[in-house]
Amino acid sequence: MPRRPFDQLTRLGRVRRLASMARSALDARGLEAASLRFLTDDTNILFRARAAGGAFVVRIGVHGAIAHSLPEAEAETAWLTALRASGFTVPEPVPDPAGRRVTPMTLPGVDGERLVVVFRWIPGTSLEGRLSPANLAAYGALAARLHHHAAGFRPPGDPPLPRYDRLFPFDQPEVLFAGGSPLLPPGRLALLRAAADRVEGAISRLRAAEPQRLLHGDLHVWNVLVHRGGLAPIDFEDLMWGWPIQDIATAMYYLQHRPDFPAILDGFRGGYEQVAPWPETRPGDLETFIAGRSLVLANDVLQMTPAALGDLDVPEFFARAERRLRAIMEGGRWER
Repeated sequence: MPRRPFDQLTRLGRVRRLASMARSALDARGLEAASLRFLTDDTNILFRARAAGGAFVVRIGVHGAIAHSLPEAEAETAWLTALRASGFTVPEPVPDPAGRRVTPMTLPGVDGERLVVVFRWIPGTSLEGRLSPANLAAYGALAARLHHHAAGFRPPGDPPLPRYDRLFPFDQPEVLFAGGSPLLPPGRLALLRAAADRVEGAISRLRAAEPQRLLHGDLHVWNVLVHRGGLAPIDFEDLMWGWPIQDIATAMYYLQHRPDFPAILDGFRGGYEQVAPWPETRPGDLETFIAGRSLVLANDVLQMTPAALGDLDVPEFFARAERRLRAIMEGGRWER
């Protein structure tokens, strides 16, 4: 009996089929898995494996328009390798027998080619629930150290990567300002356009002032682990060319709603400035790029499928974005 097409499987069926690919990737590296546990299918598919050599994460890339390219994945793993050589605690890619850190794989019954990476597991807990003054300072210092390292590193072959030198850095349809959405009545749309103008003005100033460098691109608290008394950044997949203040703004976007956000920002900034000067070329650039992150996410949400949206309350998402953008545009105050 022929196997059902991948896109007709249930979520559990897809996970089971991809688990076979994960085991194949581990076997090829001499890491026969004693156990394999599904972690998530939020964008990529992740499995945690236990083998004789320790604990590992198998990341199987998605297939289709939102998939990261092979050059992007190779740049990511090259930077991780360079960071580890410089003393950072970051995920360690485990090469395949051909020495490749990223393995393009196909498997009967799985749609298309998938990019597979095996990392050594880093134990730890999310920084989200551990935002003590000491950890906030360490968080800022970590960001500064990453930015300092990136200033002297270029991926081999200078591969094409997203560049945050425009409003929407990723290669995605730009639908936010197309008009016609009931989620964007005229007043809200005008606010978003004004915010976009502010972001593009800041980008123009940065472009004239300093060269871009690699950014983590998604350095929020869920991508930083508290590990053995220090911090370990993970999930470098969204790396891009840009400027440090953009990286900081992406991280702070996810904390701006907290009542203690001013103290969080002060702690983060204090740690950053122990390593490097604070990278705002003009006061308010942080708020500007927090607004920019909001626009990027709004553009994403408008084109997500119902399955990708999950339980997101889309009208509330846009209402909240409007409140926050209006607060920033009217003077930089923080709103929940």
